[in-house]
Amino acid sequence: MEFRASCAVIALSILIVSPASAQPGDRVIGLLSLRQVEGPLCGSPPPVEIALYATPVPADPIGWIRADRDPASDTDCYRAIVRIRWRADGRVQVLPTEEYEEEEPLAAIVVEQRHRWFKVQVPDGAAWLNASNGDEYFSLQQLLVKRPAYLTEAWDGTLAKVPGGPGRPLGDRRRRYIRFVESRDVRGALWLKIEVMSHTIYESVEPPRVVATGWVPAHNPAGNAVVWFNSRD
Repeated sequence: MEFRASCAVIALSILIVSPASAQPGDRVIGLLSLRQVEGPLCGSPPPVEIALYATPVPADPIGWIRADRDPASDTDCYRAIVRIRWRADGRVQVLPTEEYEEEEPLAAIVVEQRHRWFKVQVPDGAAWLNASNGDEYFSLQQLLVKRPAYLTEAWDGTLAKVPGGPGRPLGDRRRRYIRFVESRDVRGALWLKIEVMSHTIYESVEPPRVVATGWVPAHNPAGNAVVWFNSRD
């Protein structure tokens, strides 16, 4: 079992950026697990390609996503890496991904959604893909409920009484763990109501208590996530 768990981590390990950072003009709204390119544990992924498009309509692809064998793979366990091959010049780049759960495949970083069309981060910006029925999307709100969450360095240190309202300083800006309560769209911007916790269950045997409640924007002016989550306990 220990070897199997180790293989799972190796097989699914590619570049992790946490919290997800935005490309200029893009705001991370969730993660998309690309189930269609997954392979068996320590085995090669299926020879499936996911087309990328400039706009969310079926047209000529601008590139393709495919899982390939990582050159660093050893003989004990196949290690996959998810790459993009661009149509215009044949360049091959690694798809930016994020971990959403330990020992689960890494997911594409979503900045916009239109039904089953998802705009995902690529190394030089963003592109659209049409998700299959097997692919699984996790909105930012789902991720904050699913896993322990915290305020990132993008947080300005304030909480607002109402969504979209002015913030009041909370104190020092050390990492604060939070509990997500609800969300609301205000003038095209996503706001999150949170409860700031005194500590985590790993820091003290005392039950965590709520020390403040209020609203924060989901993203700062640069587009970076203000609230993010721990993918591992």
